[in-house]
Amino acid sequence: MNILIVDDERPSRSELSRMLVKLGAQDPIREADSVESALSALRKQNADVVFLDIQMPVENGFRLISKLQNHFKKIAPKPAVILTTAHDQFAIQAFEADVTDYLLKPFGLERLAKALARVKASKVDCPKLSNGDSILLKLGQSSKLVPVEQIELFETKGNVTHVFWSNKTGKIHRTLTHLANQLDSKLFFRASRNTLLNLNRVISFNTNEMGFIVAMLQSKRVRVFSRRQSQLFRNHTSL
Repeated sequence: MNILIVDDERPSRSELSRMLVKLGAQDPIREADSVESALSALRKQNADVVFLDIQMPVENGFRLISKLQNHFKKIAPKPAVILTTAHDQFAIQAFEADVTDYLLKPFGLERLAKALARVKASKVDCPKLSNGDSILLKLGQSSKLVPVEQIELFETKGNVTHVFWSNKTGKIHRTLTHLANQLDSKLFFRASRNTLLNLNRVISFNTNEMGFIVAMLQSKRVRVFSRRQSQLFRNHTSL
């Protein structure tokens, strides 16, 4: 994998390069300290993936993404872009720019490995979202990246999917079916047509008088499985 790291801070570039080598990167890992130097490096030799810092002097990382789209308009394939930043306020802009992943500094080897896997995987084989990943949620007029492991459940009401974690709630513009396909099935289970819950956030399972499974979550929220999903859950567990 041909890798280019774009960051104006040398220690950050060195640390990321060290982590990549530890994960098995063998090709020479190139570095650039600005948007212009990154473009110059890419004109000389394309990259499979660009690790891109957002806040840099003169021009920020999003400016490079814009220039990449123009530069590679007639050239395929365009490099995958993984943003690396200490700030989560750029999340909306990042996802609108269709980046491959969004790494919040500091991140560890496991999270970095998952980002690299997304570069190499097809859409079908893309690693599922699990512990260590985050999901972008809408909170009123703002948005926030929420760690997957903190989310208790997703629930559809009308045409809106609501997300619950701790004592908070937000919205996400995804259907429950889309989320079920995106999330790790070992972590999230479709309890009913309208409910997808985090099994690690369940403190007890019981059965009601109709034979349906009743789950109590850490927040004391209670959700009842549908008849079909109750049976499906029993088939896959010892409950």
